[in-house]
Amino acid sequence: MTSVKRSDNPNDLYVHHLATELRKVSAQYSLDARVKACKELAQIFYHGGVLESHLVEDSRSIETVLGIIQNQKEPACLRIQALQTLSSLCILADEVNRVLHTKHAMQLMIRQFRDGNEMIRKWSVHCAFLLALKNHRRHGILLQGQRVNDLVTSISMEDWSKFRCNDAERLLTIIEDTK
Repeated sequence: MTSVKRSDNPNDLYVHHLATELRKVSAQYSLDARVKACKELAQIFYHGGVLESHLVEDSRSIETVLGIIQNQKEPACLRIQALQTLSSLCILADEVNRVLHTKHAMQLMIRQFRDGNEMIRKWSVHCAFLLALKNHRRHGILLQGQRVNDLVTSISMEDWSKFRCNDAERLLTIIEDTK
């Protein structure tokens, strides 16, 4: 009888867990299972710093999260959870931030500023703030322009009491600093 040897490498364990949760995010699963898997992805990204090199080499998980956010046909609760998951990615190392840049994450966030769902707008602003905070030069140019400024200003006037900070105001400060 042969036994399967489990790897003691934490990176291998995170990659395996990541692949499992990525499968569960697909449309073939129930909405509840997809939201739960998306939450789990956020935890993996947040706690799995060892994954950063994997995310740079294989960006499918990033593409999956961005795809959910972009797809207007997805339920708002799943898109919001995908934005929360993206926020975990935004705080990772510069190499992951570069991948987010090449995948046009900031442009996607800016498009979400017009979404009809208030929480999608706020989480998009939060992610845009994190991206801009991580690299002013790379993302600041994308935030320039009166249209973006007007959208962020409008969002800053919404009720942010459920958030720790009004990230729209903080994003406006970054926009002003990059002019």
